[in-house]
Amino acid sequence: EIIEMLFGKPPISTKGDRSNSTKKENVLQMVEQHDTVLLFLKQYGACVSEVRSEFLLKYEDYCRYMEQTATTRQGAKAKSHLNMKRFNGRALHAWSTILFQVIKVFYCSRITWRSFRSLPSTQVSQHFSQLEKWSGAAQESSSSGSNLYSTSEALLLKWLSMHLTSAFGKPLDRQPDQKKQVIGEVKEFLRISNFETDLRDCKAFAACVMTYIPSAAARFDPSKDNGLAVQAGTAMDLERNATLLLETMKDFGMDLSPMTPRDFLDNSARDNLLFTAYLYNTLPQYVPKTTVKFKGKLNDVITKKIELTNPTKWPIDYTVSLDGSDDFKLPENKFHLDAKSSDFFTIECRPRFSRKEFSRCMFLSNRGGTFSAATMLFALETEVDPDSSRKTFDDVETVMYEPFDYPVQVDNPFPQGGNFTVHIYQEYLREANSKPYPEEESLHAFPD
Repeated sequence: EIIEMLFGKPPISTKGDRSNSTKKENVLQMVEQHDTVLLFLKQYGACVSEVRSEFLLKYEDYCRYMEQTATTRQGAKAKSHLNMKRFNGRALHAWSTILFQVIKVFYCSRITWRSFRSLPSTQVSQHFSQLEKWSGAAQESSSSGSNLYSTSEALLLKWLSMHLTSAFGKPLDRQPDQKKQVIGEVKEFLRISNFETDLRDCKAFAACVMTYIPSAAARFDPSKDNGLAVQAGTAMDLERNATLLLETMKDFGMDLSPMTPRDFLDNSARDNLLFTAYLYNTLPQYVPKTTVKFKGKLNDVITKKIELTNPTKWPIDYTVSLDGSDDFKLPENKFHLDAKSSDFFTIECRPRFSRKEFSRCMFLSNRGGTFSAATMLFALETEVDPDSSRKTFDDVETVMYEPFDYPVQVDNPFPQGGNFTVHIYQEYLREANSKPYPEEESLHAFPD
């Protein structure tokens, strides 16, 4: 099923009736199917030569298979089968090798220079793209000429290095040409060269999360007591960084349970490679698809609808949340989409300030078996009409150049009291085609 999901078609036919077969015949059929899958993987470049089909069986089936093949072609007695403890160790190694090779061949192989450049644009990617254009290096030799890592693995290391440099690199003095062609601060490049020791402090992973989820940056602030330990020199600092990373990812829908911080710190290079590939394919989903603008008057309830479509054959249940200004409200935090259907989700906004307020609406799908829909984000933004007025007073008449007091009732729309600043703006009312008054020209020239 994993190969079919990643490759598009199954390596073997799943049709067949085993109801009339004996247990011994079923074991031989399973071993034959495992051999077919292993051969299929080898044809696509997977390194599974060390895996033997019998170690992919259950222990009871393994014993039956060894009894059936107890004698060799020469008639000599073969070695007895392994006990359960030794078999479990070999089976764990066999299955972990196959799963890793499947992901590496059919999942990591999609990470190419083309997909790397087509990632959703962020400030980090724009900055390094300008640096590469300035230096004339479209492809670094470290990302394409390694004799240790494949191109996809080297690109993952480059991706981590870019975000680590952007978040924690030391500023450098700009060269004269860089001031015109490169926007942003130029920093010392921090290179990640392996998937083990260089990633143990979790700084590179935290930098990636902060880039794609800006609201999570405050959680990693090194100046806070429980913030990220930039110089993680002790085991407590490493565990604190891992705890902070896993908790933040869980709050934003990337739950790695039942993994604990100590389990995460014990990751091998293979585990960190898979985790990096997961972040590489998941975090770009947290770049907003589009910006929804709420135009209207102050304190008016503005409603917008977002249309979502489910083209798959499985229903999708979303958990909806907001991250940002309190001016935006959700009528409900659950949203259901039937298979091959579309529906609208409503978001309300009541702007309290004339300045722009921002938020992000996240649709996080609930996992169902092996299928999970992508996370979707929409940027929300208020746009208050500056010419709109809450009240109009048409009955004010007075003689020019004489003081006049007029009481104005002000309503407080906030749930608590506050001190407010009052500004008065003067505007001349005239017909659209008429010439401006001399006083109006003087007001523009001398506004005070």
